[in-house]
This record gives sequence, C-alpha cells and structure tokens, in this order.
Amino acid sequence: MARTVAAATLLVSLAAPASAHSEDELSLWLDSYEQMRDYDVAELLPSEDWDAVLDSMRDRHPCSAVLDTACPVTAPRKHVDPVHRGMGSSVEVWRSLVEVYFGAEANHALAIVVCESGGNSNALNPSGAAGLFQIMPFWWDHYGGDRFDPETNVRVAKAIRDSQGWGAWSCNSKI
Repeated sequence: MARTVAAATLLVSLAAPASAHSEDELSLWLDSYEQMRDYDVAELLPSEDWDAVLDSMRDRHPCSAVLDTACPVTAPRKHVDPVHRGMGSSVEVWRSLVEVYFGAEANHALAIVVCESGGNSNALNPSGAAGLFQIMPFWWDHYGGDRFDPETNVRVAKAIRDSQGWGAWSCNSKI
C-alpha cells in the first residue's frame, strides 16, 4: 500500500506545473523516483514510461546538478554588471517587453529575471511566487491579473520596483 501511495504521489507531482525546487528537494524527488522505478508498479505506470517521467522532470528543471541538466542561462554572480554578463536567450526573448516598462533600467530588470525564473514565464515556486519576476501572491491580490502572463508580470514588477525599489527581490543582492 505504501508503494502505491508513493507512486500515486509521484504521478500527481508530474501533472503539476513546474516549480522552482532546491537541489535538496530535487535530490529527494530523484531518490523517490529511483526507489519507485525499482519496484514493480506496472499497474500504475508501465516500466517503459519511467524514462519519460525522468525526462519530463529534467525538461521542467533545466538547471539542476542533481538531475544532470545543463543550465541554459548564465546565473548572476555577486556584483557583476548585468550589461556585460551575457544573459542568455531564455531571458533575452523578454528584452523588448522589459524595456517598455523599465527603460534604461532594463538590464537590471533582466538580471532579476535571470535570478528569479531564468526567463521561464511559467515558473512557480512552492511559496506561490510566480512568473518571470517570481511575484508573491499578495501582490496578485492587490494588482490582479494572470501571474503567468509575461506582460502582466513585468507591469506588476515595475509597480513593485516603483514602490519598494530593487530590494523587493532578494536576488538583487547577487547582481
């Protein structure tokens, strides 16, 4: 019975949108995956589908040492000028939209996006923070809108920056 519950939990986690996980959380997931794969749970998931499960998790977490996936975006380092860092294509696709709202500060805003979501507009943290700028739920209660819509996410991020400054994002200290 415990194996059935664990397998069902694993399957439900695959149906959920991708979330931002720590390497420790991904390590626990991988351990659970490997244990479940090693048991005979064919009644829940045919053995040929286990590789697809792992591939799906790797696709949803493209920057994980635990899952052995290459990071598509250069992560920000402490006190590096974002203009010269080379943000990567996952973030650069948002440049024109970010420039509309942040103007001359677009590079700084894009550096925040690198740190917060890596340019994934569908990023969702277990805390509820969502989208490009990983905006917390209480801001959505205030501003409303689709938290995964890139334009809405950038517009709300600009309003937050205007009211609280860049310090509203903890990763700002890494830029």
